[in-house]
Amino acid sequence: MKKKIVLIVAIVLGIALCFFGFKKFYLDKKNKAKVAENVDETSQSSIDTTAIETVAASDTLQIDDKSSNSENKDQQEELDKWLKKTKYYIKKKNYSKAKSCFKQLKVFTKDKKILEDLKSQIDKIKNSKSSSKKENTTQNWIIEKVAAQDTTYYVIKNSATGLKLSNRYYSKEVAEKELENFKNIIK
Repeated sequence: MKKKIVLIVAIVLGIALCFFGFKKFYLDKKNKAKVAENVDETSQSSIDTTAIETVAASDTLQIDDKSSNSENKDQQEELDKWLKKTKYYIKKKNYSKAKSCFKQLKVFTKDKKILEDLKSQIDKIKNSKSSSKKENTTQNWIIEKVAAQDTTYYVIKNSATGLKLSNRYYSKEVAEKELENFKNIIK
């Protein structure tokens, strides 16, 4: 039952859209024909056409000036939006989003100085290591002696973060060997 209702509504909407689309197309065609007839009549009239053309030209220039001001305003708003987004993602050190915003920014500005400055900042983000990668270097891993109540053992610890691996080694030689193996893994 629901399928039938949906089908009927779709058909009615399709017919309505076709009717209004045809009506608009037909009216546009009819209006163009009227404009063409008016142009033919005015060209045959005895009115000085040069005066009309100069008035028409000055009217269109004024309209173009207004539209260019609004276009410039819109373009400036887009430029500001993409510049703000690019700087935000550079600050957050999000390379991929900063790069995509930078591409959009290049569409709206041709200022080489701004583009070069932002490009260098984005490249710095790309080449910088995250703090977790800086902390997980081989120099930061050490062997630490842990003295419990009844026994003593060694663990591998990251001196930068304080992270300890759960393996316990009861001999210092075995712990050093495992530390070297671990360093080879994280290289």
